[in-house]
Amino acid sequence: MCSFLSIQKECHVLKAAGCKVHHATLSVLADIRRKEHKKLKLALFLQSLGTTLTPSSATVATVATFLGYTLSGNSLRPTDAFAVFSIFNAVLFSMGRLPYAIRCLGEAKVCLHRVKEYLDGPEFTSPDDEVLLPDLAIELVGSTFAWEGTYGDIKKRKGKGRRKSTAEFASQGNANILTTVLHDLTLKVERGSLLGVCGGVGSGKSSLLSSLVGELRLLEGKMRIMAGGIAYVTQQAWIFNDSLRENILFGLPYHKMRYRATIEACGLSRDLELLSNGDLTEVGENGFNLSGGQKQRVNLARAVYSNREIYLLDDPLSAVDAKVALHIFQHCICGPKALLREKTVVLATHSIMALHECDVVVVLKDGSIIERGPPAKLREMEGGKYAMMLKESLIDGFPKNPEIPEKKESLATEEHPIDLNFVQHVIKENYATKSVKKPFKKYLTMCGGFCISIISASAMVLFSITRLFNSIWLQIWLDAGNGNNY
Repeated sequence: MCSFLSIQKECHVLKAAGCKVHHATLSVLADIRRKEHKKLKLALFLQSLGTTLTPSSATVATVATFLGYTLSGNSLRPTDAFAVFSIFNAVLFSMGRLPYAIRCLGEAKVCLHRVKEYLDGPEFTSPDDEVLLPDLAIELVGSTFAWEGTYGDIKKRKGKGRRKSTAEFASQGNANILTTVLHDLTLKVERGSLLGVCGGVGSGKSSLLSSLVGELRLLEGKMRIMAGGIAYVTQQAWIFNDSLRENILFGLPYHKMRYRATIEACGLSRDLELLSNGDLTEVGENGFNLSGGQKQRVNLARAVYSNREIYLLDDPLSAVDAKVALHIFQHCICGPKALLREKTVVLATHSIMALHECDVVVVLKDGSIIERGPPAKLREMEGGKYAMMLKESLIDGFPKNPEIPEKKESLATEEHPIDLNFVQHVIKENYATKSVKKPFKKYLTMCGGFCISIISASAMVLFSITRLFNSIWLQIWLDAGNGNNY
């Protein structure tokens, strides 16, 4: 199922490139789908069997109890019969929930197994306890990092260019795999500086940021990080089902001035005006649906509001347009009045505009640092990777003092405009006037044909009549007494 969903998720790449799917790929998809269909068919059959047998068991038990009681020579009185009948009906309700309870127990077992795997994982070891120099925030000395996980986890990362070498080891009886992704890194980041990280796809930019928060295993070398906490903005934005304000506060107390400054710096002011309840609007699965750029800016605002000493930003400008990116960079990341101007920021990005304003730029390739230094120095290196990236780009850098015009259109609707009708009231539906005979006929055909549909409908009607006849038969039996009345 996971493989099928992964292939399905990446289909847009094939469609965008206009590629044709190979016959072998279609065979793999058909095989996965066939296995999934087989398991779903078995699960639905067992569920239908349980749903059918559960009510029948109560009826059979009632009949067997009354027959046994009367055949043993006892006289069945109406009060006793209906009392027993009521008890069996109560038991029937409990038994009807038994199949669902068994399914819930199975799901709970899977969830507990996942929690157990997480809790049984290796404990995170803090960075080297040696004291950092007063002017340094991060220091890596000959550091080699590796992803740690099962074969399935490593296989998923293989397509992202992160797989270089593997080493199996036994941990608590489970075979895990170490996949080395960063090699012999030596890096010093000064406090209050802006470090830019660039490189090709799969070069290790995201892995470098993950290593600083302890998600990668340190195999060799040393890593020292200053105290004060780290705020990490991932490349894949996420929100949870709550108000927009709670998504930004993330459990921290509300400070009005700090909150408003964060909203303005991250370019969310216009979004709050468009939402029906402002920052109290519920977002997430059960609330208002935010665009990708809006989610990314909410993630950035969450990190900025946390007020940490070190900020790790994994390409936060990629999900927004050029104007919003400029606003965020100048008011939040790097500018005379930027909120993070006194913080240590590590920015992984493909934007030459942003890299040109960094204090130091690090260029990665295949998990190793191939260039480092101020942007002006790297730009002058002939044949260097950064110089080649600069030549390929049509933009030479951010303007020093650009004027950002106040525009009433969205700073926030760079991807999809927000439909105010959706926020404030429900759009009137358009009712179809055509006949529904053809779709109904197709539905019956997909159910197995007319014969199967008629048999299924007859079985449901017969089941309802049987349930009703149960009480009628009991009343007739009690009225008959010992049989002398007939």
